[in-house]
Amino acid sequence: MSSSVKMGLGSDAPVVLCSFVPGLDPQDRSSSPAKFIRLIRAINASTDGTLVKGEQLKQKVADLFLPACMFNHDMMEMSLLHQELVEWLNRWDVGVITDRSTRTVMALAAQLYQDADRVQTIKMVDEYKH
Repeated sequence: MSSSVKMGLGSDAPVVLCSFVPGLDPQDRSSSPAKFIRLIRAINASTDGTLVKGEQLKQKVADLFLPACMFNHDMMEMSLLHQELVEWLNRWDVGVITDRSTRTVMALAAQLYQDADRVQTIKMVDEYKH
C-alpha cells in the first residue's frame, strides 16, 4: 500500500492519503472487483477535506458492500483485495484485529458486519471453496 501527499484540503499543511491498491488497474479486473476498487478509492478522495475514519468508515464500507458482494466468487478469488482492505481500514483507524490463527478474510467477515449479516458472512466465507 502506498500513500500520496495532497495539498490544500482545508489548509496548506500536507495531508497524507492512503491509496487503495494503487498498483491494480480496475479496468484489468472483472466487474465485481473493479467496482469494489473504484468505490473504496472514492471514499476519502474528496477535495473538500472531509475524511471518513474509524467506526464511521467501517460502517460506510459495510453499507456500500453487502456480504454477498464483498465475498462473492470473484472477490474471494482475489484474496489480495481483502488483505489490502484490512490494511487500508486500519490506516484509517478502524482497528480490524488480525492474528496468525485467523485468515484475514475471516477476520474481515467477522468484524465488518453486525448481527445477522455477520453470521451470514462468516458462514459464506467458511463454506467457500477455491
